[in-house]
Amino acid sequence: MGIFHKCQKCNNNVLYSIIIRKDGGISKVCENCYEGEVKVNTGFQGRSTPQSLTPIEVTVDNKEYISLIDSNGHLINTKDLLLLANKIIEFANLSEIDEAIEVENDSQFLSHSLGLEKNENGLFIIPNDFVTVDRREFNIEKRAWSFKCGNCNEKTGTNTHKYYFLVDLSQHQAMMNRQDRACSRDCANVIAKDFINSEIPKKFSQLIAPLDNFKVHVRN
Repeated sequence: MGIFHKCQKCNNNVLYSIIIRKDGGISKVCENCYEGEVKVNTGFQGRSTPQSLTPIEVTVDNKEYISLIDSNGHLINTKDLLLLANKIIEFANLSEIDEAIEVENDSQFLSHSLGLEKNENGLFIIPNDFVTVDRREFNIEKRAWSFKCGNCNEKTGTNTHKYYFLVDLSQHQAMMNRQDRACSRDCANVIAKDFINSEIPKKFSQLIAPLDNFKVHVRN
């Protein structure tokens, strides 16, 4: 879509950018690349808006209104409020903007909530340690026990195997707490991919690189 543009630092497509004025120059960068003093260019006369504005409820003559305060707690004056309101209305009236906003919010979730990074094609990569896999040794000095592998259903226990693999997704607070056991590294890899495919919503599929080359990192 024409709504998106490229960050001038990382070259990724972004919905919005932060304008940095530094050393006499101006560059438009994405939120992840922003550094130094940030000033958002909204066409304000005489000054730039603070980095963050917060809506507040204001009561005048027993009637409630919504206004904005800056990061210092100062109310935004009416001239600047009207400029902002016009910019917001123009933005809301853009063609297909809701779809663009959804893509941007999904990207923010994958980046900030799940900690994923993009590859050279702009797709998010699932790292090999996204799912925790521990190789554990059966303790033959304790009671004999066994389980059925979560992938191949093979009986795995102290009498047949030296090691088993614990697959755990609980490290990500934004996802379900899921665990399973596997008889081998290969089966652990299959279970890990199943966890990823089932727990990451399908709407993110177009933003995430395929798992064709995904191999779990096994901790001994």
